[in-house]
Amino acid sequence: MPAKKKISFKKKEKVEAPIMEEENIGSTVVEEEIKVEEIIEPKKSSEEVIGTIWDAKVSKPKGRIKFEAQVAPYPMFKLPADIRQYLINHWLTTDVYKKDKEWLEKHNVDMKMVEKLKQFLTEVL
Repeated sequence: MPAKKKISFKKKEKVEAPIMEEENIGSTVVEEEIKVEEIIEPKKSSEEVIGTIWDAKVSKPKGRIKFEAQVAPYPMFKLPADIRQYLINHWLTTDVYKKDKEWLEKHNVDMKMVEKLKQFLTEVL
C-alpha cells in the first residue's frame, strides 16, 4: 500500500493597506462627494455576534419560529362504535375533518360520517 499523502492548508493572513497621507491642494466638488461617502458607515446589524468561523460571523438568531399548536387527534377508543369502525375500515384518523374538501373527495370519504364525527367532537370537547 502506498503511503498516505498529508494534506495541509495554510491560512491566509489579512494584510491591511498602509494609510497614505494626501496633500490637500484644493477641494473640488468631486473630492467633497468622496469624503461624504467615506464618512457614511454601513448600518450595524442588531444581531449579537457569538464568534467567527474563518471569515464568517456566527450570530444569535433574532427570534423563534412559531408553530401552530400540535395537538394530538382525539383517541379512537373514545369514539362511538359506528364512527370508529368507519375510520378504521377506511384507514382514517380522528382529525380527518381538518382535511380540505378536495382531499376528502379524492379519497372517497363519506361526508355524512365526517359531519357525524364533527358533531360528536363538538359535543364532547
